[in-house]
Amino acid sequence: MAITPDISRNFLGTQGLVSQTLYLNLLGTAAMATIAAGSVVGSFTPIAEASGYINATMAGTGWSSTASAGTSTVTYGTQVFSFTGSVGNVQGYTITTGTNNTGTLVAVEAFATAQMVSANGDKINIVPTIKIV
Repeated sequence: MAITPDISRNFLGTQGLVSQTLYLNLLGTAAMATIAAGSVVGSFTPIAEASGYINATMAGTGWSSTASAGTSTVTYGTQVFSFTGSVGNVQGYTITTGTNNTGTLVAVEAFATAQMVSANGDKINIVPTIKIV
């Protein structure tokens, strides 16, 4: 589950997901700042686009949602990142309104366990999820 900063609640309420293209950026070891409701996009440094990695572009129409007991959960289809070489540990991801971790921070998630990318052919699969309570 992604943690949604306070600014994102306003973004989701005023702009919505359907009308906005968002970007998924992977985060390395050095990029993981403390995640809190007031976090901003500049707090997190994405992994440089290299070794076959490029940020994922997510069209607004690709989101689906469910609601239960006052909580809304929106998910996007599986994003597959394939690598041609080592980038080290991947600690999590951000969802932003701008490419390369710019614009508004919509959500951020730290993986429970870092994902090591060390060789050609390594892959990371992510199902972007935003839970709004």
